[in-house]
Amino acid sequence: MCLENKNSQIIFLTYLYKKYKKYINMSLFVKYKAKYLNEKSAIEYRKRLKELYPTTVHDSSLDKDYSGHKITYGEMDYSGIDQIVKSFSNKTFTSFLDIGSGRGKLCLYIASIQSITKSVGIELVTPRHLDALKLKDKLDDFSAITSKVKFINQDFLTCGLDEFARTSPLVWISNLCFDLELTNRVINKLIEQMPSNTVIACSKEYTGDDTNRLTKLDSLNVKMSWTESSQVHLYLIN
Repeated sequence: MCLENKNSQIIFLTYLYKKYKKYINMSLFVKYKAKYLNEKSAIEYRKRLKELYPTTVHDSSLDKDYSGHKITYGEMDYSGIDQIVKSFSNKTFTSFLDIGSGRGKLCLYIASIQSITKSVGIELVTPRHLDALKLKDKLDDFSAITSKVKFINQDFLTCGLDEFARTSPLVWISNLCFDLELTNRVINKLIEQMPSNTVIACSKEYTGDDTNRLTKLDSLNVKMSWTESSQVHLYLIN
């Protein structure tokens, strides 16, 4: 069914309901109508987000302010997160965690998926975090979606992850410029604190010791801000 014609579809469905209401289950009709109105809103929301943030905004010099941290900036394309989610057609994600969420576009984008109840971005660099908050504010007309989004200005390694208990999370780590030690520390923390069946997507492979609790699922080639095709590795926490 074409989402772009939702208004005419809803009018037609309402007509059918009035004509044949004695044969129609009202609760199913209301559920169907709400579902497609939500999908129409999600399409409008994604279009608006892409208008507000069409391409990657790079930093002015920040290195002196964050010496000792790996803060090289790049972003996954909107199509990339779609590609990762669609690769799990038999799995329903209910939460999203972006480690190094930058200017917030992925957290805001994935929040438009109906099954997602929370989308959390953790970003160390304060100017990027503030830009994410501004972008979220510009989408205030879609509060039913943006209310699911939270941005945290903190070092991920010091953050608690209790809010992801009893959810089915997807985690994204843009760690291409991390050294192996930092990559392993981040993923070890996820293994220890995130629920089983959490999916981790990352740019650099895990080389740590806790392989009994982490299963490599697949690798995908995904569009990034720096290249048309960059490898993303997919893991499952057992």
